[in-house]
Amino acid sequence: RLKRYSIRITAALVAGLATVAGASSAPLQGFETDFAIEQWPPDSESELSFTHEWHSQGERSLKIGAHLLAAITSMETQDWLAHTPLRFTIHNPSTRTVRVGFELQDQHTTYYERHLDGFGVEPGIHIIEMDLTGPLWRGEQNRPFRGDVADPIDLSRISRVSFYNHGDEAIYLDDLELVS
Repeated sequence: RLKRYSIRITAALVAGLATVAGASSAPLQGFETDFAIEQWPPDSESELSFTHEWHSQGERSLKIGAHLLAAITSMETQDWLAHTPLRFTIHNPSTRTVRVGFELQDQHTTYYERHLDGFGVEPGIHIIEMDLTGPLWRGEQNRPFRGDVADPIDLSRISRVSFYNHGDEAIYLDDLELVS
């Protein structure tokens, strides 16, 4: 059983999620226009694309192929300080729970200077909220601060958010937003 320290994950079925009174959101990325997305591994045969196959809002979402990381740098804001959760919608069309890796990067760029975490996504459509309150460590859970920088992630200077699909089938990501 994994323990969660700074990150708390809440998933709700899209049909059952009601808007919380007084909560406001700031869109980060809705995938409605094309932009460059870094993928890892760079020579993967899996598909990373904007697609009309499935979307929760608008007309498109981001399709992340099997065993592929999508690194998103095109966001409406890099200053996340005024917000508590990062919210997004994931569709897992497979019949198995998929492990999704999550990376958050500020102005520091090496692997162990990123916030590294992950979560499971059961089959279906889910809204995920990642709690940004409290300091976010650099490096892996239970192995923080292995790089040269020993300060928490600077939420006022977010430069990249990444999602790694560890599953054997594609998943779909849509509606990245910050909630306050």
